[in-house]
Amino acid sequence: MGAMELSPLYWDDDAGWDDPEFTIPLGFDFEFSITSFSSLTQWDYGTSFYGGEAADFYTSALFFLLGQVDLADLGNVENDTLGNSPIRWLTEGMPGEQVFTLEYVNAGLFDEVYSGEPLESYSSLNFQLRLFEATGVLEVHFGPTFLTELALEELQTEDAGWHALYPGLDGLYYEGIFILTNVNTEVMYGTPDALSQDIAFEGYPSAGRLFRYTPAVVGCHLETACNYDEAVNYPSPETCIFPDAPGLDCDGNCIEDADEDGVCDALDGCTEGLACNYSSSATEDDGSCILPEPGYNCSGQCLNDVDGDGICDVNEIPGCTDPEACNYDEAATDWEFCEYPDSFYDCNGECLMDTDGDGVCDELEQDGCTDPEACNYAFWATEDDGSCVDSLPVTLLGDTLVSVGDTIVVSAEEPVNFVGGIYPSYEFGTLDLLEVSDVMIVGVVLEGFESCQFWFLGYDVGCNSDTLTVSLNQNASSVTEFEDPFQLYPNPVSSSLTLVVPQGWTSGVDARMVNALGQTVLSQRLASGSHAIDVSDLSNGVHLLICGDRTKRILVQH
Repeated sequence: MGAMELSPLYWDDDAGWDDPEFTIPLGFDFEFSITSFSSLTQWDYGTSFYGGEAADFYTSALFFLLGQVDLADLGNVENDTLGNSPIRWLTEGMPGEQVFTLEYVNAGLFDEVYSGEPLESYSSLNFQLRLFEATGVLEVHFGPTFLTELALEELQTEDAGWHALYPGLDGLYYEGIFILTNVNTEVMYGTPDALSQDIAFEGYPSAGRLFRYTPAVVGCHLETACNYDEAVNYPSPETCIFPDAPGLDCDGNCIEDADEDGVCDALDGCTEGLACNYSSSATEDDGSCILPEPGYNCSGQCLNDVDGDGICDVNEIPGCTDPEACNYDEAATDWEFCEYPDSFYDCNGECLMDTDGDGVCDELEQDGCTDPEACNYAFWATEDDGSCVDSLPVTLLGDTLVSVGDTIVVSAEEPVNFVGGIYPSYEFGTLDLLEVSDVMIVGVVLEGFESCQFWFLGYDVGCNSDTLTVSLNQNASSVTEFEDPFQLYPNPVSSSLTLVVPQGWTSGVDARMVNALGQTVLSQRLASGSHAIDVSDLSNGVHLLICGDRTKRILVQH
């Protein structure tokens, strides 16, 4: 039976997959650090697989193949020469000795596949996960692969390195030992959580790379012991058992009894079973025993070296080995959790720089109004910038005395920390409101207007602005807008406004454009004739164009 391949039914796009969700049966139960599972589930990201129920983090194993790099099907690239990226799996062998293989072929990197533009080249990755029923061995194979320079740089900086294997949380609380073989270097890991340590990505060898995890067999490694086990690959001398008395074998019989009288022949020698010169037939210890150093064998080599640093496990001193950490221990030989200060602080929680001594680090200072009684109080501010005000500031464009035809513009000034509205008071039908918002009101005075009051109300700070009263100037005539022969178009305008000054105005005219905040945004002297005025940089909204004593409302809409 051939390998099963991921069906297009699980593809995210018509041309290929990206983060497909699917479940694969192993065909047997596999044990991984007290976790047993019979299927793998790919769950919505790159190459992350759950062994067991994906929702049960306590008993599910989690495999990140190729770290946490996000992969995608090269078929999603509009380049027929790249081909697709099959995901396939196969279980082979007789029951009890089956081997499961999960394989990615010609897989692409998400950032390249979905870059949105054609690239000169694309990465292509090949790798496998293998599970061996009989031995409990787990292997991660990386085959011949092409990586672009950008992809290689990304993989070298990826936190999870080549791959990461996490037992279920229950597995982290129980003893479990694996022997990891990385290329030609054998490193032993003493606890399951060590499997999640980063394995640096340094580029693919030409023939690929293999990582093999073998469950450790802990026990007695000495052939002279009664419980010697040739399968032991993680020696534990303290578990070795020797005969009850010197000169006896493991069944209690004399090793040397020439006259067969049941009394062991007297023989001086070393009777300590763990000694390098132990004599199993000796009945009397002669004080010649030579014991190896704790953790070493008789050849001076470490029995167990979890991290492969040349220091035997029994001599390791756990602690933080990073001199930059707050809990650095110069005597430590075995890495343990390091503690670092927060940014801009030292290990004592003090600011590295605090110029004004207020307990807030210079880099974290935020300017604003720090007075809780002020209308523009900023709760997040740590440094007062002198912007506090007792009432909400407002601006009136023009005079408080107006004429029929005048445009009234009232606005809130920055910064104002409030959410609220503008509440005008006027006789209905005597003010044409062009715009009303939480920061501005624009209106045109109509016939019958007498007066109007404006104010701002800030709900969140409980502050009002001062009341602003605008009244009709009884002694002034109505304001007239441009009349022929003035020409002004288009209105509304988006980019360029055309203004035609009458030929009779031989001396020209001063033209000025004012925005809704009362700010002059354009000012120039115009001669008679046609002129193009660029308004592309002006903000949207009502502006006033003032030429001499005449006014025209202009609506800018980009």
